[in-house]
Amino acid sequence: MSRIIDFINFTKNECVKGTKTNEKWTDYKIKKTFEERQKESQIILNKYTDKIPIIVNECSQEFQDRVKRKMIVQKEVTISQYLFTLRSKFNIKPEESLLIFVNNSIPISSTMMGYLYEKNKDKDGFLYITVLKENTFGHI
Repeated sequence: MSRIIDFINFTKNECVKGTKTNEKWTDYKIKKTFEERQKESQIILNKYTDKIPIIVNECSQEFQDRVKRKMIVQKEVTISQYLFTLRSKFNIKPEESLLIFVNNSIPISSTMMGYLYEKNKDKDGFLYITVLKENTFGHI
């Protein structure tokens, strides 16, 4: 399988409002104008026709030092493949789980990212996703 994620970055979401640690974590929609975001997404879509541009809003503080802000993902990748890639990249422990939210709902794991993008993309051309890490199996 070719590389699923070419570049990845996280930004803050409403759930961590007021806990900004530095300027790079400013909300992407605040940091860049609509026109700048739209132009950037069009450049990505034109350059990578088989991939989609994503901005990930992340609420777990521990990811902030390990990631950037954006990513592009192949359209035919499923949510479960995407989560597996994230788990591998961030060395997530077996007792921890990653959750993805799109428009405040959890997508079905067999959903293709391309379909998710077409149904939920923002007017600026990016798909905004929230990734949360949670402890499972009773571990704290």
